[in-house]
Amino acid sequence: MVQPGRRAALPMAAVTPTTWSRASTARSSGRAVGKPPLRHRELSEDRTAGGAQAPPAWLESSEQSTLDRRYWTESGGHGMNYYNNPYGRRRAMPGPQTPRPTLDDYQAVVKAYQELQAQTQQQAQELAQKQRELADKERQLADKGRELAIKDEALQRQGADLKQLEAELVWAKAALQQQDRAAQPAGQPEADGEGITWRERYARLQADFDNLRRRWEQRFDLETAEARHAILRDMLPLADHLEMALRHGENLEGEQARDFLRNIEATYQAFLDTLRRYGVEPIAALGQPFDPTLHEAVGRIHTDAVPAGAVAEVVQTGYMERDKLLRPARVLVNA
Repeated sequence: MVQPGRRAALPMAAVTPTTWSRASTARSSGRAVGKPPLRHRELSEDRTAGGAQAPPAWLESSEQSTLDRRYWTESGGHGMNYYNNPYGRRRAMPGPQTPRPTLDDYQAVVKAYQELQAQTQQQAQELAQKQRELADKERQLADKGRELAIKDEALQRQGADLKQLEAELVWAKAALQQQDRAAQPAGQPEADGEGITWRERYARLQADFDNLRRRWEQRFDLETAEARHAILRDMLPLADHLEMALRHGENLEGEQARDFLRNIEATYQAFLDTLRRYGVEPIAALGQPFDPTLHEAVGRIHTDAVPAGAVAEVVQTGYMERDKLLRPARVLVNA
């Protein structure tokens, strides 16, 4: 029998460390075992009129205890940032869980990366093309600057000589007129000891001046042409290197190698276009009869592809500047 006012003792088999801890906690806090705290119970009762929320997904997982799920149901399902479990401990509510990425998400990321990489490569190629065009423009400007400097120097020399000749003509004319007036008696023709008047002397000096001016113009044109040829001849080795790279790269394999060869070919064609703007054209020598004025034979080979005495192979391309030979083509002649 249990005396009034006394609590029934638990059987010894039912007393465990867990029940003992729960009972001690309940006695110390003044509440019954297995029930939520009073304050939280009051909040739950006050919010019951507003309607209960459905248990969140994290509460339905196997990781949460049965008491936590029961307490959520008893509290009315009102969501808060934290709650007290039946043991009196404050528990934080985890936020919404982010879903794990799927295979489609990974494929979309890979596709976006590939598209970005392709755009980057295309932009790099466009940048390289712009840089090559800029380098060509800079070389053209440098060539024009050197050509103008040569012309300016020649014109300065020619102008100085012309000024000197004009001064000599003026002084000679004045001296002749004064000499003729002083030595010529009245009524006689103006002539010196050799019977040459001052007008004839002036005409001779004028003719000498015109001849000298023509010689200076011819010399200026010759110097300009020689300087132009020297500049163009210095540019031809670049075309030789590009052409040699294209020949040795025909047997390369791989996408990167083919892209590299296409870039070299584009550079080579751009360089040939630059030479054409200056009137320079490559000599088409392959298969043509050997011409010593255009070709330079460096050897002989035998082949059935071309007739005997024709050019069988071009070792180095030749170039013509309009109607002048800039560099002969070095060839192998079919024996």
